[in-house]
Amino acid sequence: MPTFKKWLYHLEAGVYLNGFLNAGYDLEFISRHGLSEVDLDCVGIPVEKLGLRRKLLQLYHLDRFYSIDNESDEEEDIDEEDSEESEEES
Repeated sequence: MPTFKKWLYHLEAGVYLNGFLNAGYDLEFISRHGLSEVDLDCVGIPVEKLGLRRKLLQLYHLDRFYSIDNESDEEEDIDEEDSEESEEES
């Protein structure tokens, strides 16, 4: 979650973090599916915030904070740690 928060604050959209979370958005979903005008309306980004909406729609600088490839690497690391812990317990 902190990475999502950092990305939104980088875009000066931190105030909308709860809107994203309450609507069920996370970085994995956004990275895979992008955002639409409807998504931005759903989380409460005002239509008047054209620059912010453009940045969010373009996933501006998202690659600096998150990539699906990193997600896979992290999952593998967690799986390896879990299996090592299981072996130690045996």
